[in-house]
Parts: sequence; C-alpha cells; structure tokens
Amino acid sequence: MFSLLIDTSGPYSTVAVAQDAVVSGMSAILGRPAEKVHSQIKATLRATGIALSSLDSVTIVTGPGSWTGLNIGVTAAKTLAQVLRVDVLPISSLDALVAGRTWRYSRLCAVLSAGRGRVYRAWYDTDRGGTAQSGHHDAEVLTAEALEAELAQADGSALLIEYGKTVGSTLKYCSGIVQVLRLSPEAMIAAAAHALPLGPEEAITLTPAYMQASLAERDAKR
Repeated sequence: MFSLLIDTSGPYSTVAVAQDAVVSGMSAILGRPAEKVHSQIKATLRATGIALSSLDSVTIVTGPGSWTGLNIGVTAAKTLAQVLRVDVLPISSLDALVAGRTWRYSRLCAVLSAGRGRVYRAWYDTDRGGTAQSGHHDAEVLTAEALEAELAQADGSALLIEYGKTVGSTLKYCSGIVQVLRLSPEAMIAAAAHALPLGPEEAITLTPAYMQASLAERDAKR
C-alpha cells in the first residue's frame, strides 16, 4: 500500500511517500513552498520510483496553519483523490505535533501561532504508558496570556509542543517545551492511523481547518 503525505500548513512544504507506513522518500522546502507543491509531488515520486497511479491514498494536513498553504495543499489532495479514485486521510496539524509522543505526566499541549499574539491550542491526555492520545476535541484560539493561565492550572506539569517559534520562550508554567520546525512524515503517518478516510466523492467537500472565522467572531464580540 502506497500513501502520499502532504503538509503545507507551516513554513515548510513537506511531501513524502510511504509504503505500508514506512517512509520511502520525502522532500521538505522552506519559503513560500506551497506554490511548488505539485512539482514537489512529482519529484518525490520520481525519486522513489513510485508511479502516481500506484498510490492507494493521500494523507493531507488540513490545519490549522497558513491560509494560503492549507488551501493549496488541500486542493492538491482533493484533486489527486478525484483523478486517482483513492481515499483522502485528513489530519490535524495539532494531532501530528503530538502523535507518537510520550510524556511522564498526564497532559500535552500543542500550539502554533495564530498571529496578533494569539495561538491555536489543543490539549491531549496520555494513556497508562504515557503515550499521547490522538483525537482532540478542544482546539481553540487563545491569547498567550490565556494559554499561560491554562498551563498554570495544570500545575506546571504539561509538556508544551509548539509548531515553529510560537510563545514557548515567554511561558513559565510548563514542565517542558518541544519546538517542531516542520511535521515529520512519521508524525503524519502516526496521526493518519486514527484518521477517518474520505472516499473520492466525500473528499470534494473537504476544507482546510483554518480557524480565522472564530477569531473574527471573537473580535466582533469585543
């Protein structure tokens, strides 16, 4: 089984090919990368010797993240699903940040910048072995101050995982900080293991999980 993995949510555009959940090859480009994602897909497939027609699924990071990047990446994934008649596996960038990670305490917090001093945030519990449980249900947009208040309520035992340089250097109430500059193919594979596959027709309605709408709503209420 061959899967194409695409992430255009952050400063890097990452494209990878996996066979049976093992990475066969990948490419990561920094700097307005999403504009080159189609040629990046072709180059990655060519380098791994895998034909486009051999793909069985497409895993796509749907956000939150860069508005332009997410739209380009999601559109590319939906187009491939239609042309190849394969499933799309949509995954959250926040889920991918914590996928497969372990923490000796009970909770992990994934964050990435939402601009204007705010962050996208999701909390994750761990199982008895300390492995993060995927499938968050509380992704929100918060100010850095509100995030620090949440971390304080967690008694400072939380592990903060930030996508890029977010707010970690300004926070006091967390036990550890991990900075991730790009989502690895292995993290995307781990997150995709819990994703709900969308058939080619279902994928037509897939949209990026870009939460700026909630930002506008909050600002309007002030």
